[in-house]
Amino acid sequence: MVESINNIYETIFKELKNYLQDNSLYNLYVYKKEPNNKLFPIVVIKELFNESNYTTLKYTDEIYYIDLEINVYAIQYNEVSNMTICNELTYLIEKFFKDNYKVKVNVSKDVANLDTSVYRNIVNVYFKVETKYKDKLIISPK
Repeated sequence: MVESINNIYETIFKELKNYLQDNSLYNLYVYKKEPNNKLFPIVVIKELFNESNYTTLKYTDEIYYIDLEINVYAIQYNEVSNMTICNELTYLIEKFFKDNYKVKVNVSKDVANLDTSVYRNIVNVYFKVETKYKDKLIISPK
């Protein structure tokens, strides 16, 4: 079961990466940590928090609480503003999580960045994973 829980981040990372690459107008780069190369637009998907609680006195069922932080960076490309690119990618990320997982999504737009030519949004995703059905994990809002 723990193996399945640990694979959730990997699964969501791959699904979101494919979704963004298939649906975005821009040639974007998706990473798990901040990259050394600075090719834009960049989406960085990090797992911030993973905690669990038992839900029964038998200690058989657990609920895992998982938080993701997704940083979206963009610079101006041709005649398209950095804000437009970043907001389009942010919209796709929100749509992905709401349509596929129905989980809680918070968006912070125009987050301060050291390089003022780079526009940045942060998307925080919060969800829980229940193990009460043993063979099937249930993902729901936190």
